[in-house]
Amino acid sequence: MKRLVYLTDEHFPYIIPAAFNMADPKKETPLIKFLKDFQPHIVVQGGDQLDLSVIAHWNRGKPRVKENKRLSKDYETYNMVLNQREKVLKNLEKHYMLEGNHEFWIQNLLDEYPEFEGMLEVQANLNLASRGIEWVEARQHVAVGKLNFIHGDYKDGYLPIYAAKAIAAIYGRSVVYGHQHFNQVYSAQTPFDRRPYQVWGVGCMCNLNPAWKRNAPAAWLNSFGVGYIHDNGSFDFQVINIVDGQFVFDKRVYK
Repeated sequence: MKRLVYLTDEHFPYIIPAAFNMADPKKETPLIKFLKDFQPHIVVQGGDQLDLSVIAHWNRGKPRVKENKRLSKDYETYNMVLNQREKVLKNLEKHYMLEGNHEFWIQNLLDEYPEFEGMLEVQANLNLASRGIEWVEARQHVAVGKLNFIHGDYKDGYLPIYAAKAIAAIYGRSVVYGHQHFNQVYSAQTPFDRRPYQVWGVGCMCNLNPAWKRNAPAAWLNSFGVGYIHDNGSFDFQVINIVDGQFVFDKRVYK
């Protein structure tokens, strides 16, 4: 079997300390401790690795919101996140990074200012090619065995409340998605061979109460996915919740 880890919606720099400690970047976080133990062969980053609020269209004309924020700084520090993980991933064979709707804002910016093409893209600034990370363009998918991964912004950037059911109806296959920031699961089967499939929505790895929400209640959850891919493509997948900065896997508390 191949071991798999799925991380999505980190929205750096709003990443949770359980994944990366902004105050102490060298600190061994619960996620790093887990990766050292689990040693995945495959890592899928599901999109919105970076928040990119500094170039967000809804922040135009709001200089106070963007005060002291720089795109170059976000790239520089997220490279530290990737460096920290690379050091402990000893058995990694495949690493995918999906383009989320937030990363796609770079393309929107380049449509407006094409003279900056080649300077602002995520792929170049995070050194993905030299890291061996495969970039997956917006609204495309990654198939690992019989399990498929999408960011989840397939419907004009918005998802219905029952997104897992809607995605099952559209794709008709087992799919893992993020984007919505909370957990959800839906099971179905095709009438042709009665083979079941499932769709999982996985929560986020970012702050659950960002400033722009203004303390509005939400169903957001911190979580990530763990899977096992068998030689025939079949799989097992589960969602691990992070509560108060810690989580449990295989009878161990990571904190």
